[in-house]
Amino acid sequence: MNLKKTKVLIALFFLLFTMFLSNDFGLINIEKTAIVTALAIDKGEKDKYYSVTAQIAVPEANTSKTENSKAVITGEGDTVSDAIKNIGSISGWYPKLSFCNLIIIGNDLKDESAIKELDFFAKTLNVQDSSLVVLADKSAKEILETATPFDAISSFALQKVLLKEPGFDSEVFATDLRTFVQGAYSKSGSSFMPLIKIIEQTSSSKQSSGENTDKGNSVFDATTTALFLDGKFVGSLPKNLTYVYKLLNKNGKSPTYTVSEVVNDKTINYLINVLDYKPKIKVEVKDNKVYLFVDLRLYCKIADVNAEWQDSFNSRNVPLPQQVIELSVNKFYNDIVELISTLKETKCDLLGIKEKIYKYNYDNYSAVKDFCSYDFTASVKVSVEGQK
Repeated sequence: MNLKKTKVLIALFFLLFTMFLSNDFGLINIEKTAIVTALAIDKGEKDKYYSVTAQIAVPEANTSKTENSKAVITGEGDTVSDAIKNIGSISGWYPKLSFCNLIIIGNDLKDESAIKELDFFAKTLNVQDSSLVVLADKSAKEILETATPFDAISSFALQKVLLKEPGFDSEVFATDLRTFVQGAYSKSGSSFMPLIKIIEQTSSSKQSSGENTDKGNSVFDATTTALFLDGKFVGSLPKNLTYVYKLLNKNGKSPTYTVSEVVNDKTINYLINVLDYKPKIKVEVKDNKVYLFVDLRLYCKIADVNAEWQDSFNSRNVPLPQQVIELSVNKFYNDIVELISTLKETKCDLLGIKEKIYKYNYDNYSAVKDFCSYDFTASVKVSVEGQK
């Protein structure tokens, strides 16, 4: 047993010694290294093709400070890597990408293949595959320069919107670098990422002129999903379709939704909590025709209602009223039909029809591969159940 521990300790010693000789420790020098937390990629403003902006958390050498200062630095180049290198050249700091958790694509690049920009990050070992990728509604640099009331570093505030903690309902479908690139190179050639919009919040209270703060009133909206085919932007999913697409991908955590009905000229709003749900997507090919079958089953309960008689719902076990079941079935049925229609129009195969045919019905793949992602007959079934 002691011999085994000795071998492990020796192995760890040589591993640390090798890392020291490789000078990786030397790169994480508080006086030489700029820790890049996010990158924004736009078209170049001058004679270069790309303009890359890095949000940097610069460690302070002063021990009396507990917070890191932040900086936004822009470099230009004919390639993304060249622009990043120029960031280091003009700043004098080594841009450390190991902690980069967010990559923002500017709106002016959406009509080109995003793979041109993201391929570099996917192939280099300097950036994590789990880094989030998003599309900016306008300029990618503008997002990094936006001051929010929730975090001094805007990229951190945006990541809080994209990645909710377990137990929090989320209407955002975040995607990372690896997932996006895999989708673009798959048989379907389809992928997605959140579309980020900056929303200005109005406040009745104004801070005193003598107060010094860099926090603004802007927040981020990421409920719209941008669709990509072969790396190029082809359309988007609004909030309601993003939500139902998350359900079909079994991605929702503690999801909720609302339905409304009018009773005696009064609108009653129900907040429904989805306790469990089971999506099923099946593809068949018959006589060179493609058929898509979507089946969504939900088990729900009422979480809240604004009716005058809502006190009757205080019990733990409350059966879903028939009218709520019908409202829920109609909502999800219509949303799924609209989702399928949008994917047909954009030819974005987010439901993986081509991939499913290739894997499970390969004999028919060559005959339908050129049209199966947008020319198919869809059948949608939705069922909603409540507590008994």
